[in-house]
Amino acid sequence: MWKFIKELYFQHPSQTLNLCKLQIDFEIGAHKAVREVFPNVKLIGCRFHLSQSWWRYINANKKLRTAYSDDKSLLGKWLKQFFGLPFLPYQIVEDGFVELVGDCPDEDGLEFLDYVLNNYIQPNCIFQTNIWAEEPSINKRKTNDPESFHRIFNAQFYNSHPPIYFVLEALKEMQAETNIKISTIQKNISKAIPSKDMQKINHVIKLYDKFKIDGNILIFLSGIGYRYQGFNL
Repeated sequence: MWKFIKELYFQHPSQTLNLCKLQIDFEIGAHKAVREVFPNVKLIGCRFHLSQSWWRYINANKKLRTAYSDDKSLLGKWLKQFFGLPFLPYQIVEDGFVELVGDCPDEDGLEFLDYVLNNYIQPNCIFQTNIWAEEPSINKRKTNDPESFHRIFNAQFYNSHPPIYFVLEALKEMQAETNIKISTIQKNISKAIPSKDMQKINHVIKLYDKFKIDGNILIFLSGIGYRYQGFNL
C-alpha cells in the first residue's frame, strides 16, 4: 500500500508529498513496510492498540490473567501499572520500567517483564519508546477513526459479495461525506471532544502535573493504569 501511495505521487509531480507523521498500530509488518518506503517518517503509536497488545499477552497466560482480573492481587495491581507507561515522556519510560522491575511482587511477573523489555524498551527493539510514549495532552493517539470508517463501510452491505453497483453507491455517499469533513477541517472548524473523554483527559493531565512535582513514578503509573486497562473486544 505504501509503495502504491509513493507511486501515485511520482505520477503527479505537481503535488507535494510531505509525509512527516503517521499514526499506526502495533503490527510488526506494518512498521517494517512503512520504514522501508518512508524511512524518515515519524511513527506515532496508537495507545489503544498498545494496551490491547499488552492485554492479549496477559490474557494468554492463565496466572497473569487471573491476577489481572483480581483487584486485590498484588501481581494484578502491578500489571495494571504498565498501562501508565505510554503517558510518560519517552525519555523517562525506561526509568518507569526499572521502578516496575524493582517492584515486581513475584516470579510470575518475570515473563511479562521480559516481553515488554524485548519488544518495547531495549535499544533497537521493534517498538521503541519514542513511538508509543508521550506526556498526557488533548491530542489523540488512536487509530479508531479509520477503523470506524471500515465498520461503517462494511455495515452498508448484507453479504460479503455485494453487487458492484451497491458498492459504488456506498462509496459515492462516503466520498460526499468525506468532502464535507475536509471542507470543515480547512475552515479550522474542529470537532468538540465529548465531555466524558475530556474529563478523562483532564484527570490524566492532573495526575501528570502532580507527578512532575513529587516525582513518584509508581503512584503516577497506578493512577493511570486503572483508567487505561486492556479488555476483550
